[in-house]
Amino acid sequence: MTEHQQRAMALATLIEGFGVKEITPTRIRIYEEAMESVLTPLLCLAVKKALARRTFLPRPAELLVDAEACRQEIFDANPFTSCEECRESSNWLTVIDESGIERLYRCPCRERWLQKLKALGVVARITSPNGVALVAGSRNGDPEWTS
Repeated sequence: MTEHQQRAMALATLIEGFGVKEITPTRIRIYEEAMESVLTPLLCLAVKKALARRTFLPRPAELLVDAEACRQEIFDANPFTSCEECRESSNWLTVIDESGIERLYRCPCRERWLQKLKALGVVARITSPNGVALVAGSRNGDPEWTS
């Protein structure tokens, strides 16, 4: 199933789950547009949360609240823990290059954690125009960009 199909299925499940008999194409588009910024795995989790905890079809803003609650739950269940090698240096390792210059680089343990969060649908890898890989995510509802 494509990502578009997964998103459509999630919204169809939401609408069907609340017993909505008739829904206009405009209303469907409102939900689709409101949820564009939500990654597909989080959208699916938000729909499950809404079906389990709400008694009426949530408005798009309420579904966004459910998606953020799911994101927070995943972050809370998967906190970052530095490895022994980088624990004292706030996640940075030092290497001396061939010119004898000391350089810092991010410890691979952080990348493994970010990959785990990406697989869970909490963050998305984005490449900036200059080719630097960035990760978009949020711990408290505010965008967080790290390289």
